[in-house]
Amino acid sequence: MDGFNDILHKERALALMKGASSFRGEDWDPERDVSVWAGVMAVRPDDFPLVGNTKRYPNLYLNVGHGFRGTNWSLPSAALLTQAMTLPEGANEALSLIAGVAPSRFWV
Repeated sequence: MDGFNDILHKERALALMKGASSFRGEDWDPERDVSVWAGVMAVRPDDFPLVGNTKRYPNLYLNVGHGFRGTNWSLPSAALLTQAMTLPEGANEALSLIAGVAPSRFWV
């Protein structure tokens, strides 16, 4: 909210890694498996992410632009996207769920 800010808050990164540890299991080592960075968050003009396949490359799927809600929305979005990608040809249950955040709304 204050322009370009690339200050890394290690305590925030550690808290996120601690939370992720419960999902990853014992073989996951944050020191080895995690690369931490800080930078500007991508936010769409309508404040919703881009989730789904692109028009130009139908086999290219995006799950980006979650902005400030990235830690909350990226995993559920990935679950919906996985459903959409693995549906049989012609089925559209999961596709209708992600239609509101499809990249095509910005001509992508």
